[in-house]
Amino acid sequence: MNREFNNLIVQAIKRAKTAPISNVQDFARMVSSAEEQLSRIYQKNPEIDKEKTNKEMQDKLYNILHKTAEIEDVKSNISRRNAIKYLNSNWEQVEIEYRKLVAEERKTGKRLKNKERIPYSSNNKKAIRQLMVEVITNIRGIVESVDPNLIYELDRRYTGKIMDLKKELIETKTDRESRKKIERTIYLIGPIPEFEKVKYYLKKIIGQEETDKELKEQYVNAIMIIGQLIEEFGTLEEYKKHQINELKRINLEKLQDINGIDNLFKKENLQKLNLTQLAALYAFWDNRLVKEIEKIYNSYFIMYELDLDDKTNVQNKDATNKLLPQQLENLNVKTALLDSLISNIYYQYRDTHLEGGEVSIEDALSKMSAKFGAEYQKYFSGICGLNVHENNFDKDIVLRLKTENAIRNLYLQKDNGITGLLNLLYNGDVSENWGIIDENPRSKFVLLVADINGLNMPLRLHIEREKVKEFAIKNQENSMVPIYSGIADFNINGRIISTHILMPLTQNQKELIKQASSNVRNGDYRYKFIKHLEYLSDWQKYPEHLQKKKITKKKGKPKIKFEKIKEYIDLETGKKYDRNRLISLIMEKFERNYEKFTETCDLSPLIDDYNVMLANRNQPVRILDKINPYEGIAIGIDREGELLVKVADGEIRKVCSGEVSVRGLYSYV
Repeated sequence: MNREFNNLIVQAIKRAKTAPISNVQDFARMVSSAEEQLSRIYQKNPEIDKEKTNKEMQDKLYNILHKTAEIEDVKSNISRRNAIKYLNSNWEQVEIEYRKLVAEERKTGKRLKNKERIPYSSNNKKAIRQLMVEVITNIRGIVESVDPNLIYELDRRYTGKIMDLKKELIETKTDRESRKKIERTIYLIGPIPEFEKVKYYLKKIIGQEETDKELKEQYVNAIMIIGQLIEEFGTLEEYKKHQINELKRINLEKLQDINGIDNLFKKENLQKLNLTQLAALYAFWDNRLVKEIEKIYNSYFIMYELDLDDKTNVQNKDATNKLLPQQLENLNVKTALLDSLISNIYYQYRDTHLEGGEVSIEDALSKMSAKFGAEYQKYFSGICGLNVHENNFDKDIVLRLKTENAIRNLYLQKDNGITGLLNLLYNGDVSENWGIIDENPRSKFVLLVADINGLNMPLRLHIEREKVKEFAIKNQENSMVPIYSGIADFNINGRIISTHILMPLTQNQKELIKQASSNVRNGDYRYKFIKHLEYLSDWQKYPEHLQKKKITKKKGKPKIKFEKIKEYIDLETGKKYDRNRLISLIMEKFERNYEKFTETCDLSPLIDDYNVMLANRNQPVRILDKINPYEGIAIGIDREGELLVKVADGEIRKVCSGEVSVRGLYSYV
């Protein structure tokens, strides 16, 4: 065995210890779904052979990828939506961003270009810039697509009389959408400063209401696709059974509405939900779908490699009984080796593609086969349990490549869904209680939990710790993340009530939960669980046990107030803070800096940080002095906090009072 192949085997043995199916008991628990899919194939074609069966299984996987490819990038769309929401409520920021972009054009001599294929960033600042570039270039595209003579005529005849032209052109159109399109086009091509057109475009063309409507439609379509696939796999019934059994265990099975589950993925029901509910359902069920597909195809790979996928084994549910622990252990080594080689190809392809080059997957596989094929077959045919199959490198890696590629793409889609939901949670008032549960600080994953109004249970998803930290830093420039309150409410008698089904609460469920809450008494082992369900049903009923008493005095008399318990964790350091402590830390820093300034009247220690964040730095400004107004370039502040402005003759003036304006600059008013 050559050294390189030996090193690959050593690494594969290490990774095999954390395989998804690491023992026979795991296999027994997971194989039923794969057996169900194979059983359907054999029922349709009893005489089908092994290779054709494999082809049908792979075709099913491609069909899944084909269907899920129809799902739009909700992560990118949510980022765009949040940027629209922010700019429509912060016109000063629109002004600042517009000024920056126009100044950039002047400095570089290059016109802005909208990179349509690049997804919107999860970083709010970058997303805002992307949106502004999109808006400006779209406006310019509309103007440039119109006959110049029409623009000249509009300028000559209708300056100040836009409504007259609207009336003239609209008379020939009757439907509402046509009239709206004409009105917008007229405004955008008219003799109006570009900045005003930008504001109009943001408000009228891509306003918050229209954007949310489009996003809801995307989520509805995505959930319907996922629901169809889950129903095809026949796993919804299994989830339903688990959910009912969980509630039955604590004598609350009547709280589960079966009809609600059966109608979960119907379009007319999904369309009634709000954006946050849809985002939560999408993230949850997409995660379920990915896990189910991974379970099926990891089990099937074992069955295929060990010839446990024949009709007799499947019909008799005998695959588990014929699987030896040593076979599984060695097959996990083989799988780990193949996946490692596939990852190398994947990263090589990605890196080369990013650099503008091309990599042939076929060529890469051919080189690997020539390099390792013979040793691969010799090694795996010579160890216990794997001599039942030919151990052909070319066949094995192609089969594993197809599966891994599909699962990799589905996981990417799943991560996009979770990131989109995080974006909503971070940037909108959609949940008073969401955050993470750090079950094991050494683990690669944390548990993301969110109470979503109108859903039957909290949303619970595992997500990579680094991805949450990265997202937090992008959004708020620190790694502070809220901690979910009330996870213990779902631990009854030492066992967690899991969320097997996430669905909108039906009216019947709401009534039953309300009734259960009225009847339950403090001390009942289900008390906190029921009160938490009531909160999910009625947003006004925040659980008292998740609040703390705060005694204040009003006119000398004590008054009891309840304050929501909220804690945060810094994923960088692992330190935890409550809300008050977090505010206290911010105020401490402010007070320290403020005290230093009041003592010395010297901003020297803070100048660099302040100037970095100064929006007008190195930009034209107008000083609205009552006696002598003037223009210049803002270059920063001095140690006394005065604004330094460089005027035309090179003189630097200090502005300690008065108003600084940017209106009338950069071709807008």
